[in-house]
Amino acid sequence: MALLRLFEFRRDRQSVRVTGRIVPHPSQRVEERPWVSITITNVGRRPIQLRDLGVVRGRGEKAVVGSDIGVNPRLDEGQEVGVTPRPAGLFGEDVGARTVYVEDTHGRAWAMPSRAFRRLRDEYRLAVATSDAARKQKELADNRKWFSEVVRDTQTSGE
Repeated sequence: MALLRLFEFRRDRQSVRVTGRIVPHPSQRVEERPWVSITITNVGRRPIQLRDLGVVRGRGEKAVVGSDIGVNPRLDEGQEVGVTPRPAGLFGEDVGARTVYVEDTHGRAWAMPSRAFRRLRDEYRLAVATSDAARKQKELADNRKWFSEVVRDTQTSGE
């Protein structure tokens, strides 16, 4: 009987899973930089009240990241909330983040696995490089078009 109660105690605890993904810019233009979406899911059996979203830096210190997490959202069993923090706050060179965490009102913190964060960071950097290349190609095409119009106008005005 005591073993069953211990199992129920362990099963009834609060637990949160933090995942992330890269989403395209809402304008759907390739040359616009992508956004980062962090999903926080209550995988435990007890409701939880969230407070902050932040990053864990290189030496283990925590820093809160501005996001649209809302004012203390309550998550019941199986519910999730998505937030879109500024990518510079997560992946900026001056941030030096190792992972993302979410904190509840009791001060407990749940972090995204470091490997998943590194994969997300690499995916974001690749998406940014792709969007920057697309932006440069578009600017180059616009410059060529402008230059050909200038040449055409000069030739027609000179005749």
